[in-house]
Amino acid sequence: METVDPFDGLDFDLEEVKKIKEEQDERRWIKDPRVCSCGHGIVRHKFVESRNAWVCEPARMSCPCKQKEPVLEVQDTRDFLSKTKGHGARHALALGIAISQNKGHWIRWTVDKLCFICKDPDERPTLVALKKVGDNMVETFEEPGPYNALICQRCRQNLKNPANLGYEGLRSVD
Repeated sequence: METVDPFDGLDFDLEEVKKIKEEQDERRWIKDPRVCSCGHGIVRHKFVESRNAWVCEPARMSCPCKQKEPVLEVQDTRDFLSKTKGHGARHALALGIAISQNKGHWIRWTVDKLCFICKDPDERPTLVALKKVGDNMVETFEEPGPYNALICQRCRQNLKNPANLGYEGLRSVD
C-alpha cells in the first residue's frame, strides 16, 4: 500500500501543526502554576458532573485525588507528574518539589507548612495520602489516596472521622 501524505492538498502542513501544538502545550502548562496537595497540577483536575466528583489525571495515569486543594505555585507544573508511593519523601508532591529544584525552577508554598489538622507550629508535618474506610480516615501507606494533607506525627496517630479533623479539604468531599 502506498503511503500518502495526509496533509497533501491542504493549505497547511505537518510542520505548521507541530509548531501550533508546541505553542499550545507550552501555554497549557504555564496557564495555571498551582499544584494540588496530591502532587499534580491543578490543570489536571476536572469536575465530572456525572460522578459529582473531582478527577485527577496526570500524564498517563489516574490519581484518586478528590480534592483540588492548591498548596504550591510553581514555574513548571510538568515537574509534578510523579505517583505517590508512600508518605513524606515518597509522596508525589515531595517528588515534584525535588524534580523542580533539580531543574532550578521556582516554587512557592501557598499554604502554611503546618499540620492541616492541629496547625501546631512546633510540630513538623509530613505529606500523607489518606482514604476513607467507613467513617474513619486512614493512611494509604504505599499508594496514592483520594485525600492528601500535611499532617504531624501526633495527628497521624489520632486520625478519626473526617468531620472532626478540622481540615476543610477532608470534610468537603465524600
